[in-house]
Amino acid sequence: MTTADLAWALGYKAVGTNEEQLQRCLDAADTECYAAVDPVEVVTPLGAGVEPMALYDSVVLQRAVEWWKANDAAFGALGYSETGGLRPPDGFERHYAALAPMKEQWGLA
Repeated sequence: MTTADLAWALGYKAVGTNEEQLQRCLDAADTECYAAVDPVEVVTPLGAGVEPMALYDSVVLQRAVEWWKANDAAFGALGYSETGGLRPPDGFERHYAALAPMKEQWGLA
């Protein structure tokens, strides 16, 4: 996953001067998703040098978009007539559910 991928998902044609901020959003999303998958053996981060995982990458990209847009709604909600209200990422539940097929460890109840 690259900053260019996130820029594309956001509808930007070029990364430009926002590359550091884009990378920060990707890193935050990747950290959350990696924790949700909870791999048994930690050898390398999921995105580094392993087979591409479409589901994982898709969820990371979706969550990174949310982190990027959270900057516009950091103090509540910001409304747009085209998209509805934007809110900061406050829940990871739908992403957690999407990653469930990849989850490697489940706690004991």
